[in-house]
Amino acid sequence: MNRADLQKKWESIKRSRIDGQYKIIRLTSNTQIRLFVAINETDDRALMIYSDDIDSIDRSPITKENISLDIKDDAVVLTLTNSVYQDVFDDLILSIDFTLLSEDRSDNHLSLFITKYVEWSTFFRNGFSQRLSFEQLIGLYGELTVLKQTLLSGGQFIHNDTISSWRGPFGDVHDFVFGEYDMEVKTKLCKTSSINISSKYQLEADGARELKLSIVNLLSDDSKGHALHSLILSIRDILDSGNSDLNILHKALLMFDMTLESSVEYDNYRFTLDSINVYNTMLEGFPKLVTANMSVGISSVRYKLDTKALKPFIIR
Repeated sequence: MNRADLQKKWESIKRSRIDGQYKIIRLTSNTQIRLFVAINETDDRALMIYSDDIDSIDRSPITKENISLDIKDDAVVLTLTNSVYQDVFDDLILSIDFTLLSEDRSDNHLSLFITKYVEWSTFFRNGFSQRLSFEQLIGLYGELTVLKQTLLSGGQFIHNDTISSWRGPFGDVHDFVFGEYDMEVKTKLCKTSSINISSKYQLEADGARELKLSIVNLLSDDSKGHALHSLILSIRDILDSGNSDLNILHKALLMFDMTLESSVEYDNYRFTLDSINVYNTMLEGFPKLVTANMSVGISSVRYKLDTKALKPFIIR
């Protein structure tokens, strides 16, 4: 099931006859998964799961911002109460479908359904107080650019591994932790020649693991450039094409105090990708301040690194 398949379901359901309070249609042909998409009398979209274990859960409704959970007879119903969040709701449906398909025991489906609702409810929040600085914005844009390029270079069967390797938003030392190496990503505009290193750990290898530095060079381009929201959508489409779980992408955005919908607030900043240069930080002579070459007593550092000095260490 991907977004295109789901859209066909929504189009089909519009032509269905209403049954009681809802027009409903089965989400998947798998008879072990009793999921149905629905539209109620006020045209709100909904997702239902039927279960023989309904009486085992609290029947009190759980209402969150823009989405609610209710018990209707022998079904649990998630209802989207704000159509602005239709894209995120579709992603939630796909995530639930992916999760239930991965679970062999159908008696666990109901609890997984409710857990996913609680987990995703944060992604439906209205507005966020903290706005990214320009440096933070291009930093996120650069990490997403590297993520997109990595997804495109790998097969769709490893999309979940690739999105899981993006660790920067979750507080890991390095932005990406791949199978055989780590990668730190720095982003700058082409007109500048330096990057900011904010700690002694950013260019410090984790034990014997290789550490690469990826520098993303952007051009500010209001006419032909792509905004952050557009970049996020393109990554979502790549993940969707491989039937990958979109949960991690939404979680990562939340770490930046952002949702898919709120990312449009940065649409006045548009960029085109000039180049991505990757460097081997492990080679002797690579300019960096790390624990091994710092004097005792220095606990933290911040410095600028001139990218012109990195030419001898370039990989590609």
